[in-house]
Amino acid sequence: MPSAKAELAAQRRLERRVANALQRAGYSRPAAPPQTPAARQPAAAIPPGAAPSAAAARQSAAAIPPGVAPTPPTAARPPGVTLIAACSGGPDSTALLLCLARLRDTHGFALQAAHLNHDFRGDEADADAEFVQELAACLGLVCHIAKEDPLEYQRRRGLASFEQCAREMRYNFLARAAAAAGAAAVVTGHTADDQAETALLHLLRGAGLPGLRGMAETAPWPFPPPPETADPAPGHSRPPPGPYPPAAGDGRPPPNARPPSAADKAARPTLFRPLLSLTKADTAAYCWALGQEYRQDSGNYLWRFRRNRVRRDLLPRLARDYNPRIREALLRLSAAAAEQTDFVAAELEKVWPQIASESPNGVLLQAEALAALHPALQQAALRRSYAAVAGDTRRLSERHIAAMRATLPPGGRERTLQLPRQIRFHRAGRLALLTIALSSADTADANTIQHHSEALAAADDAPGGGGGDTLAGGMAASGDAPNADADVFAGRMASGDAPNA
Repeated sequence: MPSAKAELAAQRRLERRVANALQRAGYSRPAAPPQTPAARQPAAAIPPGAAPSAAAARQSAAAIPPGVAPTPPTAARPPGVTLIAACSGGPDSTALLLCLARLRDTHGFALQAAHLNHDFRGDEADADAEFVQELAACLGLVCHIAKEDPLEYQRRRGLASFEQCAREMRYNFLARAAAAAGAAAVVTGHTADDQAETALLHLLRGAGLPGLRGMAETAPWPFPPPPETADPAPGHSRPPPGPYPPAAGDGRPPPNARPPSAADKAARPTLFRPLLSLTKADTAAYCWALGQEYRQDSGNYLWRFRRNRVRRDLLPRLARDYNPRIREALLRLSAAAAEQTDFVAAELEKVWPQIASESPNGVLLQAEALAALHPALQQAALRRSYAAVAGDTRRLSERHIAAMRATLPPGGRERTLQLPRQIRFHRAGRLALLTIALSSADTADANTIQHHSEALAAADDAPGGGGGDTLAGGMAASGDAPNADADVFAGRMASGDAPNA
């Protein structure tokens, strides 16, 4: 059992790290005026075995059907931003919620909690939700609680990976909670251990530098609002409307699909991860120091999930047989990749106006000018173009980037690539266009695409004369990779045109 001095040191260390992260992110404001005791009870951890009254729990909990704001907390709202803390009930997110509750008055931000019951662990999942609700009530926080079925969500969205499905469902719930609260950011309890696991998972998948960088302390929202592909199951809420209208039943984008606008992106919260410099041992020690119990998720032991196998099998083996400090090595790799990726992004920003033009129809690239740049800038430009159309780079792999780059050198024939998520890349002459692919039945928008295609084909007497090839190649990835729904480059590939696999 750690000494009282060690417990106090662990508590202060975590709170100091989180406070510094709040200041870096711009969420720390001058302290609010002192509140009277009647305004709010002091925040306190739940002593083991104790529970708040049912009335307090009911007052704290808030469901979040779309368009309905939760009941405001009884506390006077500080002048700073509102943050939503995602809390599963495990040691990491429990420590995070406790720490933020202790820092909110000093740093002048409003705080709410959010918990999604994934509804696939039965009574255990219900108990997790009850635990988080009671903890939030003791801390005087509004708590957004929802219960959703990941299998139903997976069926409705047509996703291959259960892990990816559960993650997307969770982040969509958190985005709705943030919108209901008017929150600037969603705060998650990811730690350095999660960062090392993520870097190793991305390395195994064959990711490039952007993937190896892992998670950033502050980052744009990782998922666009999902399309409404079917009616929600009974008891479940429909996702809020977003930049993409409902998709057709066969998964095609709707006739009026468009890339997300700047306003669409600005409406999403920021993702904030203040625990990335701390370990899971640190978060457990923090809970211990405050006498706070936490939950253990049996899903973290299921062998069918790749992250669990990496955490409980591969990383311990690597530490035992190859490098006892493998986690630190992976964190150094992630940090180095982040620095180099940031440098490339800064260099790309300097030339972006000369090589790309963004419009509501997509991104038009000066292909030959892009081909003349360093390969690192080519890859970054293609990734940025895809994100401008799709909303993010999920399911865009290094193979897709390589296939687009293979079309860039001057003198090639006109080519069309079908990328993940119904994004089309068309190359002709000295230009290339990334846009949302549309069906031939969508006449008005199909004519727009045809207009672009004809303009590209005519540019500088592009070779190919309208008989352009369409690239093909196996783009399916492993079962739980982000691009694992077997998106492929459709058509045939001329000999010698294929990029290296």
